[in-house]
Amino acid sequence: MKILVLSFFYPPDLSAGSFRIEAFMEELRKQTSAKDEIHLLTNFPNRYMTFTSEVPAFEQIGNIHIHRCQLRSQGKGFVSQVKRFLQYSHFVKKYTRNEKYDLVFATSSRMFTAALGVDIAVKQGCPSYIDIRDLFVDTFKSLFSKKLNLTLGQYFKWVEKKTFTRASQINVVSPSFSDHIKSVYPTINDIDLFTNGVDDIFIDYKPNDLPAELSDYFSKLPERPTFLYAGNIGRGQDLDIILPSMALKYPDYDFVLVGDGNAKVKLEEEIEKKSCNNIFFFSPISREFIPTLYAKSTLLFLHLGKSEALEKVIPSKLFEYAASGKPILAGIQGYSKDFCRKEISNCQVFSPGNIEEATKALDLLSMETSERSEFIEKFNRTKIITDLVSNFLELNKVKK
Repeated sequence: MKILVLSFFYPPDLSAGSFRIEAFMEELRKQTSAKDEIHLLTNFPNRYMTFTSEVPAFEQIGNIHIHRCQLRSQGKGFVSQVKRFLQYSHFVKKYTRNEKYDLVFATSSRMFTAALGVDIAVKQGCPSYIDIRDLFVDTFKSLFSKKLNLTLGQYFKWVEKKTFTRASQINVVSPSFSDHIKSVYPTINDIDLFTNGVDDIFIDYKPNDLPAELSDYFSKLPERPTFLYAGNIGRGQDLDIILPSMALKYPDYDFVLVGDGNAKVKLEEEIEKKSCNNIFFFSPISREFIPTLYAKSTLLFLHLGKSEALEKVIPSKLFEYAASGKPILAGIQGYSKDFCRKEISNCQVFSPGNIEEATKALDLLSMETSERSEFIEKFNRTKIITDLVSNFLELNKVKK
């Protein structure tokens, strides 16, 4: 059996999709034999220009063959993202042109990696399984201008319909995604639900020395609570509308941001405008250091903007935040708000951008570390991915 796997991101790159596909590939290797051949087509690290890591263009791990595309386009804007995907698409099409696959798997947040996987599978006459981590059309409509929606929206809807209706099987990471897809495409009834989860690195925590800059910060830190946000600083997070106000409201806190993204400049401008002197930026760090970063912090922070699309998500960051046992303050709405209240102890939520609600929520938090073993057991990534891989491989049996 020959299997094609598509993922725009893969370790050591830093993204939810990268960590998810790493677990998927490890489990796929376990559930296949040495005679099976698995081709993973991905890219060199490209999520953040401030994070790089040396990896080979090709490497083999057991029966897994990893091929990486070197993306030439840089920049944080939408046009740069389009250019990078077109380069990746060309790379994938060129590589697969003379290959014949039995199964195709594609994990996708911006839909087009899924579309690429389905197109290849249809042309080769084999089943395709797409792992949908975001509702791209919904998100695009919420985050971009009316002008862009008028010019590109109909095309994106056409691509989405063609992708979803031709895929052999769809998985989603949030129940709300499933409800949405079924409402838009009534002929699609059977949708899998395998959410994100907690990785072993957060379950079996082992202290690790932080990179020098962060290590120096924590070693010099006086007795002040540390309010941490670690992750993407993008349009969807809307950190500029809440963090500077929080920093002014709580001058005795240090607000630490570890990450990068296309909205960082906007956040920096707002910080300068409000003359905040207790917000500190650090570049993205390798995942091996993240559990230690959480352990050294007092409180973990999460925020999503006010958009209908973001009401349907469960942020992947919530799973590792919860596993740390640290108190969590989250500016979220919709399904993720209900998820937090139901599943995560010592986690307080507030309406995005609402400083008054955020203040009340913060006052309700205990600053002690919580025991969340039930959450970790329920959302153990290994268990979730084991079932996801099993469902994917079932398509080969159905084909026969």
